[in-house]
Amino acid sequence: MVLINPLAAQRAPKVGRAMRRPVHRWNLRAQPWQIQPCMIAPVIPGESLKNAVLQARVVSDPVKNRLIGWWHEYYFYYVPFRAMSIADELTQMVVDPEWTTDAISSDVAVPNHYFYGRHSINFVKECLDAIVKYDFRKPDYTGVHEIGGLPIATINNESWTNSLINEQAVQDWDVAVTDGPDANSSLDASEVEVAMQQYELLRSNGLIEMTYEDYLKTYGIRGRVVQKTEEFTPELLRYVRDWQYPSNTVDGEGNVSSAVSWSVAERIDKDRFFKEPGFIFGVTISRPKIYLGRQVGAAASMLDTIRAWLPKVMTNDPYTSLKGFANGEGPLETGFADTAPALADATPTQGYYADVRDLFLYGDQFVFNSTAYTAPLPAVDGNLQFATAGEYDKLFVEQTGTRQHIEQDGMCSLVIAGSQRDMTEPTVARAVV
Repeated sequence: MVLINPLAAQRAPKVGRAMRRPVHRWNLRAQPWQIQPCMIAPVIPGESLKNAVLQARVVSDPVKNRLIGWWHEYYFYYVPFRAMSIADELTQMVVDPEWTTDAISSDVAVPNHYFYGRHSINFVKECLDAIVKYDFRKPDYTGVHEIGGLPIATINNESWTNSLINEQAVQDWDVAVTDGPDANSSLDASEVEVAMQQYELLRSNGLIEMTYEDYLKTYGIRGRVVQKTEEFTPELLRYVRDWQYPSNTVDGEGNVSSAVSWSVAERIDKDRFFKEPGFIFGVTISRPKIYLGRQVGAAASMLDTIRAWLPKVMTNDPYTSLKGFANGEGPLETGFADTAPALADATPTQGYYADVRDLFLYGDQFVFNSTAYTAPLPAVDGNLQFATAGEYDKLFVEQTGTRQHIEQDGMCSLVIAGSQRDMTEPTVARAVV
């Protein structure tokens, strides 16, 4: 029998709202594309974030290319307990006085980028896993892309390659349609116009498998009545992105040294009410501008048929803009491998399909510069948007025995309305302001 914690079960007395002003500071050394945690601030049900101020100074180690710019980004989320993988344990923690951390803590040492002590709950990893799954990966994505033990973001490069796909995968989309009384006699859906259109309508609207909640949503019924426990997600509070070009310094001998730096000062001004216990969780990402190394020609070369020029009468047919290429033909150097091998350098044998509509919507690249940052993407294993650890070293000036990073020092000052007040005397003298 589980006893309800009387401290948790009692209704909190009505008192005037008090402002608390925690300041969370960080000093980090991160690698490009890493989704690096920078702060974690607890919040209590019934509190409200009134505003926050972000300040940071970010400087890279010397970079090779003196022209190509970088993005530096911050994401701040509210991550409630029920958005985490250990939601059941955490919700039990706040109501059961006999609950212990035994099931979700460990004595095993973990990488320091989680800033996590032994025999405790790794809240940083829980928050990080939740936001990566929610905001940095597609639904049902199962791949693992990490650098230095941390998950990484994409290369931030939308282009005509957005919808590239192995030709075998296109064939796998087909639906068997029985033709006549013989059940073994069938055609592929791609060969039957009506069946193809029906299949695409279902697939594009996510209605191939429908739950009762999905049925209710088609009538506009949403919110708590249809929300399932596993659907609790982090809430993005603020997103900051700053673009900078390298600063170039010339020494007395004419040598040019280049580095990228940012001075960040931003605010979070919109009120946010917290219904559950959880955390305000911040991450930071540095992303260099990248060119695709496996593209050998302009994507405009795909526009060589009437279908490729998207005729108006076929606007509602999503397959009109798909264009296939054999292995070694088209804008890419090669196609893809038969399967998804462990190594990205597996031998490509399959052709590929591209959506020419993506060229009109997202653009292309034009590279005639041997010093530009180029990543071997799209990779033959199907990876379109994630750099590898090997690409990391191409960005920085080589220094023997030292791996290069982006360093930063920053802080986030929060103003939160709630009922918490300082009830103890400080053990250090406070400055008079």
